[in-house]
Amino acid sequence: MPDSMTPWILLSPSSKHEKHCMSYSSALTYKTCPRAYRLQHVERKGKMRPDTQQASEGILLHEMLNVLNRFRIHAGIYPPDLAPIVGHVLERHAEKMTPATKIKMQAMATSLLELYARGVGSDLAPVMSESEFLIEDPKSGMRIYGFVDIMTTDGVYDYKSSAVPIVDAGIHADQMHVYILAYRAINGVWPASAGIINLTRIAKTVKMLPFHVDERFVSTSLDNVLGIYYNVSAGKFEPRLGTWCRTCAFGADVNVCAEGWAIQSKVRHRGDRNRQPQAANHQIRSSK
Repeated sequence: MPDSMTPWILLSPSSKHEKHCMSYSSALTYKTCPRAYRLQHVERKGKMRPDTQQASEGILLHEMLNVLNRFRIHAGIYPPDLAPIVGHVLERHAEKMTPATKIKMQAMATSLLELYARGVGSDLAPVMSESEFLIEDPKSGMRIYGFVDIMTTDGVYDYKSSAVPIVDAGIHADQMHVYILAYRAINGVWPASAGIINLTRIAKTVKMLPFHVDERFVSTSLDNVLGIYYNVSAGKFEPRLGTWCRTCAFGADVNVCAEGWAIQSKVRHRGDRNRQPQAANHQIRSSK
């Protein structure tokens, strides 16, 4: 692959607080609503989207796979018994889980880890797992911070516990391009391969979805992030109203986001209005 792009500078992640950094998730927040970005990443007033049950399960699976990969890195093989890994991670998060969730997670995680160890993941030979990185563009000064799920001697990969219908385009493209750029900053060369390891939630299969490494596409994704970086630097945080306002955490307080609060008030009012006929019908049935 041609190598005309100026290499980014690899920095110590410990310096991430010295200067404002972008990340894939923060760029996604800005695309959704610039005001939400300001409230979450500049003013630190919380999260636009509090963690859902599905997101929490994904975090647990990532942590289990990270422990599994680190064992492989240090021992050279995967552990013969996966139960201790599952138990260790679940114990760390026990206070946040109901008994039913714990049972569900234990069954799903055990199945996924066994499939992963026997199948797709076993031939990747990871050298880094859940690796923190901080890179800087020498031209613009933009810094990007994040974590790479798994890195091998010649490739970079990301885990997804939800369905991934399209890999080389759409929501996952910018994220994978950032990871590819981080690989180049760490190793000095472009990765020979990249991909998404899709862990189905039913825990029946583990699929490797290849991702095409192309400098042109990496450059396009970086231009997208760079445009957001310039807007943030210029203080452009006008609200972008949409369907996401209905569940945005910042819209729950009129003093934080009046526009979002107004939209949520309409949704609540509509819901109350829709429930009234049901109550009336219930009373009619009860009187017969």
